[in-house]
Amino acid sequence: MPKLTQRSVTALQVEPKDYFVWDATLPGFGVRVLPSGVKTYQVQYRKGARTRRAALGRHGTITTEEARAIARGMLGQVAGGLDPVEEIALERMAPTMAGLCDRFLELHVDVRLKPGTARDYRAQIRQRIKPALGCFKVTDVHRKDVAKAVRYDKRRYRRRNRIEIMFGRLKDWRRIATRYDRCAKVFLSAVALAATVMFWL
Repeated sequence: MPKLTQRSVTALQVEPKDYFVWDATLPGFGVRVLPSGVKTYQVQYRKGARTRRAALGRHGTITTEEARAIARGMLGQVAGGLDPVEEIALERMAPTMAGLCDRFLELHVDVRLKPGTARDYRAQIRQRIKPALGCFKVTDVHRKDVAKAVRYDKRRYRRRNRIEIMFGRLKDWRRIATRYDRCAKVFLSAVALAATVMFWL
């Protein structure tokens, strides 16, 4: 098959079983044709003993050249020693901040902390963290999100030591209780989350 183009992909015929057509100029870039007629651009590469493959988007939703650019970028990451498909999968598995906080309360706060401290942690999570960041994936929490959601509060500032300790424990507990930090981007999100504490206050 020669270089994939918008016209050549459009002309691909539907068959009873799905099949792949790979680009001749960019190894690892191709298109998958399903029996339903849906055509999705694909990127494929080997990482160690495993073959990784990911869909880049539907033909018609993105163009062939847009898909090629995405594939080229991902294959460049592979050449640099990264595993972008694995990172995407881990990011999708990442919990929301609300879910992480619930697990943190159940498995750590209620078990390991004194009742008074546990009550305070619950109050901070219920009143501060969940309303502002509860729907965010843990991988998506950035300083700017906190800046938009939380304003300076003098009374809260006086309690900064307790909040800093709670965030530290939440961050450390997360690394022990989950495997999401295998992904460099997700690991850095923990650092970014901790870095927001001073701005939060």
